[in-house]
Amino acid sequence: MEWYRLSIEELKDKLNANGYRGLSNSEAENRLEKYGPNELKEEARKSLLSKILTQFKDFFSNYTNNSKYYILYCGRKSRCHCNFSHSNY
Repeated sequence: MEWYRLSIEELKDKLNANGYRGLSNSEAENRLEKYGPNELKEEARKSLLSKILTQFKDFFSNYTNNSKYYILYCGRKSRCHCNFSHSNY
């Protein structure tokens, strides 16, 4: 369900909530039992070595990407655009 598309009235109806008081105590307890506490899970932390290797990986990928554009630019600049005329004069 795309909750962000619902109007405030539709949300209140679907969530069984009052617009001024919020959830009743019994409804809040029921949801706590059903869904558990409203907490974010902590992600695993990256090691220092992993962070350093990521920096090198990012550096080298940026270096190679920028190098190809530089080579393309220089290659276009060095092309010969001479106009040779084949006249007999």
